[in-house]
Amino acid sequence: MCSGENNKTKRCQCKKGYKMSLDIDCTSNGSVFSCQDIDECATNNGSCEYKCQNEPGSYNCSCPEGSELQGNGLNCGPSGPGPCMFENATVTGVSINFNRIYIGRENETECERRCNTTVGCTDWLRAFEFCRNYGLPILQFEFLSIRSVDMCKKLCAQNKKCVTAQFREACTLYDSKQTEFVDDGEPQTVLHKIDRNCT
Repeated sequence: MCSGENNKTKRCQCKKGYKMSLDIDCTSNGSVFSCQDIDECATNNGSCEYKCQNEPGSYNCSCPEGSELQGNGLNCGPSGPGPCMFENATVTGVSINFNRIYIGRENETECERRCNTTVGCTDWLRAFEFCRNYGLPILQFEFLSIRSVDMCKKLCAQNKKCVTAQFREACTLYDSKQTEFVDDGEPQTVLHKIDRNCT
């Protein structure tokens, strides 16, 4: 049996993720110490919730498609927010909750100031010689530079508070789902955001 060099005790240490291995080398009449990788995945799947992949000196956990690794590097959870998806509906008329709290003849500067100093005013618009102030559930009322349903949808996607977008000549964003409308005979497209935590 081989023994340590000159019968002296050697102190050896391995890096994290490796363990000491004693290889017997009888040709040199001694013992050779080496470091071997620890397969963390062999024990309790490395504490990974789903899949464990052993790496030299380390290991990694991974998750199935549709989920992602959480902060602890072990557990899987829902993936981050995806692109906004909408339910479409065509209605005639405007929401019964269309809340215009003021209309007057102020210029643009005065119109904005009026909204900023009025409790409950969420947006303002100066168009067709009139100043309009709006309140909840309206978040935003805007005549788009490119008048299209897609632009209105994009505006709602960019606003985390937006739940419903209504488009006709203008785009109106609401902070709650609008389902009741006053019939004025004009078709309008209503978009309900399916998940508010989208991008």
